[in-house]
Amino acid sequence: MCAKPIARHAWKLSEVIDHWDSLEIESEIEDAGKTVRYQQGTLAELLPVATLMERLPAGIAKDGSLAPNSVLLCGTVPAIGGIRPSPSFTMRLTDPQTGRRIEHRYEVEELEVVA
Repeated sequence: MCAKPIARHAWKLSEVIDHWDSLEIESEIEDAGKTVRYQQGTLAELLPVATLMERLPAGIAKDGSLAPNSVLLCGTVPAIGGIRPSPSFTMRLTDPQTGRRIEHRYEVEELEVVA
């Protein structure tokens, strides 16, 4: 289980649904002091939005829309080289049709293990 950071900005689903599968998702981490590609793919690798919506519990989705103030987490693409810790993480969602980009970076502070 891990935190699920979300962006301060969002795109309306209606603005991207017709080319959803072409949206690009990628991330980089710091590994051995170097920035390396950690993930790279398109949303075509994830379940389609309609399938996700069909699987939601009653009351959360209605008529193909989410209830107000709801967020749908839809997974991610595989980690290149496997899942591993890193002192920093950069993530990016790019719309190649419009050139728009949502990007976020954070640093990780590793806490001491207390038994």
